Amino acid sequence: MTKPLILHAERLMPANADVRAIAIRLYRSVKDLPIVSPHGHTDPAWFANNQPFGNATELLIKPDHYVFRMLFSQGISLEALGIASQDGSLVESDDRKIWHIFARHYYLFAGTPSRLWLDHVFVEVFGIKVQLSEETADYYFDHINQLLATEAFLPRSLFERFNIEYLATTESPLDDLRHHQAIRASGWRGKVLTAYRPDNVIDPEYENFSANIQTFGQLTGCDTSTWGGYLEAHRVRRKFFASMGAPSTVEIGVRWRPIDDVLVRFTSGETFVAPAVGTLYAGAGESFPSLTDPCNTVNFPLQSAATQSNCVAGGVPAGGAPQLDSQLRELRGGNPLLKPEEGENM
Repeated sequence: MTKPLILHAERLMPANADVRAIAIRLYRSVKDLPIVSPHGHTDPAWFANNQPFGNATELLIKPDHYVFRMLFSQGISLEALGIASQDGSLVESDDRKIWHIFARHYYLFAGTPSRLWLDHVFVEVFGIKVQLSEETADYYFDHINQLLATEAFLPRSLFERFNIEYLATTESPLDDLRHHQAIRASGWRGKVLTAYRPDNVIDPEYENFSANIQTFGQLTGCDTSTWGGYLEAHRVRRKFFASMGAPSTVEIGVRWRPIDDVLVRFTSGETFVAPAVGTLYAGAGESFPSLTDPCNTVNFPLQSAATQSNCVAGGVPAGGAPQLDSQLRELRGGNPLLKPEEGENM
């Protein structure tokens, strides 16, 4: 027997009633604003090619390590879930069968962030009103696949439907950013930006690290076998990423312990400080700071001859002028025209 899938409107709100009321008020004030995603786990090829997603399994199970690792932790093999192996051995290729395994074990996700997210997707994105189970697995699989084949569920259509203003993906310095170039050349108005993520050329434990460093040097024309050349290679690639709209920064660090009791650390990087929301959009308000006039009748006799001359030159009578009020009315507020601060540190 199927069970209804109903999402409580306040399911993510705090339990305390007073705090919940504040959270709901804050949420309602921002829920209709555009999404600015600084670290979206998305493939830029989606938006470059704008082709339909394959099916429910290819979209929601195989790419999501939170899903398949959870199932693996409960004794379900990765091969049974169609996850490709490093040695090229055979894995399950029947996506409907994989979906049935997922549906049969969906109860394992109770109380997890993955369950909250997936149920939200099922209801809000795909319009499903019954809970996922082995009984409803085929309905889910067919319904989702039918929608994925429509124009409304193409990557760019979903981007616009979700009211995304900016979406940042992460690419390595060795990436040629061809998909981002294709997005820009397409004329599509969606803003999908790249972000510089140099893990594979800064982490010695990263797979193929030595080969990556060599490729890094070849790509930039820098001698990455030297520290100076290595840093310059990062500057060259960061400049290229910046030309493609990358807003993020990078910091490189070295730790050297010549003996047990001595640790030498060095970091070199770029800084990027965006204005705080309040600094940009705070409402206007009054303030009354105190001000002491050096040219008033009390302070004038205490000033140096040079300061007294400046007061007189400014039109103040000799001996000073009375200061009627020690406070000034000041109007303060945010400035939406502020720009980020950028720099280098070492």
